[in-house]
Amino acid sequence: GKTVTATGLGLSGADAANYSVNASASTSADITRRSQAVWTGPATGGAWSDPGNWDAMPDAANVLSVSLPAGSQIVFDGAPTQLQSLSASGLTLASGELSVTQFSAARYRQTAGRLSGNSLIVSQSFEHSGGSIDLSGSLDITHTTGALNLGDIAAGSLRLQAPSGPITQSGTLRTAALRASSASAIHLVNQIPIEIQGLLASQGDITIENTGGITTSGAVAAPAGAVRLVANSPLTIGSAGITALGAIELNATNQTSAGTVRLDGDVVSTGSRVSVTAASSLTQNARIRAAGALSVSATNDLNLGGAARADGLTVSYLLNGLQTSAPPSANPVPVTATPGNIVNNFLAAFEQAISAAEPSASQIVTSKTSSGGAASTSDASAQGKSDDKDKDKDKTAAKPAPAEVCLP
Repeated sequence: GKTVTATGLGLSGADAANYSVNASASTSADITRRSQAVWTGPATGGAWSDPGNWDAMPDAANVLSVSLPAGSQIVFDGAPTQLQSLSASGLTLASGELSVTQFSAARYRQTAGRLSGNSLIVSQSFEHSGGSIDLSGSLDITHTTGALNLGDIAAGSLRLQAPSGPITQSGTLRTAALRASSASAIHLVNQIPIEIQGLLASQGDITIENTGGITTSGAVAAPAGAVRLVANSPLTIGSAGITALGAIELNATNQTSAGTVRLDGDVVSTGSRVSVTAASSLTQNARIRAAGALSVSATNDLNLGGAARADGLTVSYLLNGLQTSAPPSANPVPVTATPGNIVNNFLAAFEQAISAAEPSASQIVTSKTSSGGAASTSDASAQGKSDDKDKDKDKTAAKPAPAEVCLP
């Protein structure tokens, strides 16, 4: 659709007089991007900006795709470049701006510059120490060795796998959907409302702090750790629920909106406590179970659906700071000294013992026989007479030992 005109035309030759030129004529034509540029430079460390490394150097939007040799590690340092597709064994973005609609790399490293486009898939190694990534679609990262760290990233959706380390961040994260699995901990702070499509921290804790709401559509599981979700409202737990060995903390603040919590899936800590806090209203349509203390608090409204259940060593439901009725129990938590909850069980049992009626003085028996057994009535009487005879000799005799608290 580009207009084409011709200028400076002249006629020569034996038959020139037989022809005339219309100098004002024009037509239209199409300009087609070159389909591919092929890398001809060194396999390792070659600079993208060096024309000698290409059969036709990719620059601006002059080519659709780039062909890089298997096993290569190329350094992008060129002028802003736009590609439809790029597949690389290894690429380092060191400066400039690279825009790729569909980008895949076994190893991706970024120290500066900006990567934009639609999607990026990294299959082996991801390093992000500088610059930014801004994708309208998905960012899918598998980092096979060690910790996976995220710099400044904006993506429509984020899928993270770190099979041998934790998942952390050193920059600003903005994603609308998150799925992640880690051999260790997952700790992320996000800037926009997010859907959690599934989180698994095999040997660590899960912590997600979000500006805006959090909605879970997949399971959140920390089989060896704790879970902490903080949303600046709303916080909605879907039917897949949350499970953890450690403590589970769910908190919806009112910093940016009302501060509501909705539980449509079970929330279960097999070894510790559960706390749920709503700055405004809370709706519970599922089971909450804690091996330790269970506490639920809302400020404005507390709505308990027919499927709501609550179990814990201690159960507390507060509405605007005042104790209110809790949902019925599904399966009472026994006081057992298992490795996962021995401390919680002891504390709960101790509180139960303290809250029971104190024994009277006549019920406190402290005397023992010399062999360690209980003293007989006659032994106690004889001991009493002996004590009477000795009371003038020792007015500072030892006081009776306090009664022992026996736990079930």
